[in-house]
Amino acid sequence: MLLLPTGAGKSLVYQLSSLLLPGITIVIDPIISLMEDQIDNLSLVGIDRCIAISSLMEDQEEKTRATQLFGQGEYLFAYISPERLQIEEFREQLRSLTVGIPISLIVIDEAHCVSEWGHDFRTSYLNIGKTSRNLCKNPNSNRIPPLLALTGTASRAVLKDVQRELQIEDFEAIVTPKTFDRAELKFEIIHTPSINKFNILKGILINKLPPLFNTTSSDFYQPHGKQTNAGLVFCPHVDGEYGVEMIEQKIKNELHIQTDIYSGKQPKNYTSNEYKNKKKNATIKFKRNKIPLFVCTKAFGMGIDKPNIRYTIHYNIPPSIESFYQEAGRAGRDKKTAYCFIIASNDYKPRSHKLLDPNAKIEDINKIYANISKDVDDDISRNMYFHLNSFQGIENEKKNMETILNHIGDITHPKKQSFTIPNKLLYNKNSSPKDDSDKKDNPREKTEKAIYHLKLLGIISDYTLKYSNDEFTIYLTGASKEDIIETYSQYIESYQFGRSLAEKNKALKFLSLPFNEFVSKMIELLLNFIYEVIEKGRRRALSEMVLLCEEGKNDQEIRQRILRYLESTEYSEQLEKLISEENGGLLYCIDVFNEARSPNEAAELRGQVSRYLESYPDHPSLLMLRAISEIYTKEKNAEVVKQNFLVSISSALNNYNIEDNLVCNFAGWSATLIAKRDTFLAKDIISDLINGLLRSQIRYLIDALPFELADIPAWHLISELNKNCQSLILKKGDYNE
Repeated sequence: MLLLPTGAGKSLVYQLSSLLLPGITIVIDPIISLMEDQIDNLSLVGIDRCIAISSLMEDQEEKTRATQLFGQGEYLFAYISPERLQIEEFREQLRSLTVGIPISLIVIDEAHCVSEWGHDFRTSYLNIGKTSRNLCKNPNSNRIPPLLALTGTASRAVLKDVQRELQIEDFEAIVTPKTFDRAELKFEIIHTPSINKFNILKGILINKLPPLFNTTSSDFYQPHGKQTNAGLVFCPHVDGEYGVEMIEQKIKNELHIQTDIYSGKQPKNYTSNEYKNKKKNATIKFKRNKIPLFVCTKAFGMGIDKPNIRYTIHYNIPPSIESFYQEAGRAGRDKKTAYCFIIASNDYKPRSHKLLDPNAKIEDINKIYANISKDVDDDISRNMYFHLNSFQGIENEKKNMETILNHIGDITHPKKQSFTIPNKLLYNKNSSPKDDSDKKDNPREKTEKAIYHLKLLGIISDYTLKYSNDEFTIYLTGASKEDIIETYSQYIESYQFGRSLAEKNKALKFLSLPFNEFVSKMIELLLNFIYEVIEKGRRRALSEMVLLCEEGKNDQEIRQRILRYLESTEYSEQLEKLISEENGGLLYCIDVFNEARSPNEAAELRGQVSRYLESYPDHPSLLMLRAISEIYTKEKNAEVVKQNFLVSISSALNNYNIEDNLVCNFAGWSATLIAKRDTFLAKDIISDLINGLLRSQIRYLIDALPFELADIPAWHLISELNKNCQSLILKKGDYNE
């Protein structure tokens, strides 16, 4: 796996390797524009044996012919989407090809999409590792071609996710730069209510950018060939008030700047064919400096090789620090100064705290979101719209999986079975009528996600999809109860080694149940884990981005926060050890924090812990380190301290099943550290903590706390005892009467 900053030559690595190796290179790309960009670049240097097999091939005969030529070894480079690997016709051509012609290299370009999009709305990404290796190996020698994953940025969370899903396990398989810092990029965050966003955008485009380049606005937005000051405005949606089409029209009409749009899905005012042609032509014009400004969604936020992008403007808070840096990284590829803005609108902070609270369950989030009307949306609620489309709730996802199982029938024997999308999955109660964005309910995605989750339990081993009629073909394993528990345990271990034994013990309790009831319980167990780890990890990523926007006052502060989040430091090795320690690493956690001796070192630790928490959002020691490191930084956030402290103790007791006395001693140590910085906050935290503890646990806590904090749980016990005594007196009085 290769991590290199944008513009450092990732594409050149696989292109050179492919030309030196015999056979064909398969490049898996996330978006069609990126495929076309790569083919265009190769053609400019005389390499024309390239093909992009994509949905742009509307003529079925043309697509069939291209696939056949691919199977005959006609091309040196074949660019495909991950979904192509789930199509049986393409698999057949791959099998034919590998009999006589080797696959030299499997390239996953923009590999962070495996994590970012795979868990959200492109399930095929999660199958790439196993499927590509099986399909591309030589049938005679069983040689599996090397797999090369490329990306410009990857936090600890995304890196771990990509490694796990692509099955990249070798210790020396990851190549990273010494630093992710791009000094040519200058950052600025401008806060405004949502209603004023466009006024701020106008101010940036007309009054701020031209003076930065010592020119006038009329000259700044004129095409000047390679010297054009190109720019990108990233919007959260395709349609609606904050969508690419409306913002582009406002820029044209009010500012008279020549511009165009780009999004993955077509706006509602276009047919599919119309928009494909428009998008293709617009991309060519933008890349060749015919138009200076693109208004786009994140679908244009990666890979396009255009060196003279001088600025990016995010019209919405991005969903993570990583995605912001990835998209802002489109600018300054020629190493000249470029400016990256965020127009941030956190209009309802108390509501945002509830939506991003790491202790909140998805059901609570859905209730809060359901009461948000369109006129009180802000950047956080707009992000949560997409989030709730990806994570529709444990109950809904369980129903989807059980619908598939009922549709299949008997799953106790190995077999191959085909079916179309069940009627029950054709409608979604969670679709939001208030939003005109491009993220709509997709029965195919729901079905594919349910099948993938059944794969995680070992009930299904593989599947293909015929897109023309939405016909799925699945391969049932006939797994026994013991097989399902073992497969589930291995999945948990790949995420959280320290939690795998506790999860296996939970599963073993279901062994005596009838088979169908057992499977139902295992589905619940799997989904609970997914929502505790993956769903909460996604929300934590957004939370860290919101905190960056709140606390990043200038370019230097923003840069430091980004780099502390992305780069390895002296704490990385310690945190690696921490997550594999027994008992959630509670004892080792103390040693880790003792290494931080100043507010700057606490901030460095905070950055490292924040990115680990995206992978391990319920890890008790990481959560507590997040709380303590926050209180010891210069710009402490009391709400962040409290939230993470409480979730840490809850997770240690309920998810990791750690002994009560050990957890309460840990809570006492942590509260004592917090009290040294803020006694009132420590007392507030203890007051909230004891409401969720048993009496025996509170007694342990009293022993672990210093005198000035121990009186809170002590008085709580006395108060409870007094209530019980009063109750007994009343009962005795009733008896005497």
